[in-house]
Parts: sequence; C-alpha cells; structure tokens
Amino acid sequence: MDDFDNNEKLEISDEILNKPRLSTNKSDINFEQTLAEEEEEITEDKEEIYYDLLNKVYDQIDIEKELFSNKSINICKPIAKYENRKTTWENFDKNFVQINRDHEHLKKFVDKELGIKSSVNSKQNLIMRGKFDSKDICELLTKYIKNYVQCPTCRTINTSIIRNESRMDYLSCNNKKCDTQKVVQKV
Repeated sequence: MDDFDNNEKLEISDEILNKPRLSTNKSDINFEQTLAEEEEEITEDKEEIYYDLLNKVYDQIDIEKELFSNKSINICKPIAKYENRKTTWENFDKNFVQINRDHEHLKKFVDKELGIKSSVNSKQNLIMRGKFDSKDICELLTKYIKNYVQCPTCRTINTSIIRNESRMDYLSCNNKKCDTQKVVQKV
C-alpha cells in the first residue's frame, strides 16, 4: 500500500468514473424497449382483469338487487294516551301484527326495558303503569325492531325467532337468498 501515492489513487478513480459506457449497440436498446413494452402489456392486462371482475360484481348485484336494496319499514307510529296514572298504547295490536311478533314477546320486552308490569286489555291495548309519551314508546319499538325483528344482513322484517335444542333464541331471516341467523337475548 505504501507504493502508491494518494494522488494516484484519486486519478485512477477519476478515470474510471469518467469512462464512457461500454456499448450502446442496437440490441441493448431493443432489449430495453421490449422490457418497457412488456411492462405496458402487463399493466393493461391487470387493468382489464380488474374491470372484468368489477363488472361481474356489478352484474351480480343487479341480479341480487332485491337482497341488497334499501328496505324501508312502514309501521304505524305508536299512539299513547295518559290518564289515571296509566299510559295506554292504543295501537299495540296493530304494531305487533305489522312486525309479525307475538304480543306476549313484545309485552315482555316493554316490561323489562321500562321496569314495569303491564297488561293487555280486551281491545288489545297495552296498559302500562306510569307516564310515557308517544316518543318514549316509539324509541322502545324501534329498539325492539332492531334487536328482535330486522335482519342484520338484508334489513328485512320478514324474520322469525326460533329456539333451538340448547334453549338459545335465534333471529332467523325468512328470505331464501339471505338465510341469516343471529343469536338474540332472551326477553
């Protein structure tokens, strides 16, 4: 190492850096062009595959639009009437028929949520002890529908509550294309 001067080392390295490229013949240029063309083709193929798959998904959604459509639920607003320290849910019978549930199940839910003891009279009205307005009952009915009536997947109210062998309650969707089952809390 002592044989070389530091200046010589720098000169040699400068010579190497300033050297022209080895070759720029036509075969090298063609190789670079073919690589660029292949990359473009691969990119075009990926985009084509992507758009084909995307179109298939949209076609499938169009076929299954009944399942994915935004369903609105038309249920009468609860009518509450307060007199003599009792609130009467006057269209209780109409509401439980519209959501396709047994009146006992809905009554138990109301009792549990409000912490009261209620009863059903001969006109199928729900009589509750205490003062509750239509807004309170509407919020209660909405909570009941979300937890015990509406399918979490397709949002239909065409469901039923099924109890299996292990005594667990399931919300089962009756839509054949959906067929979802969800565990629900006992009332």
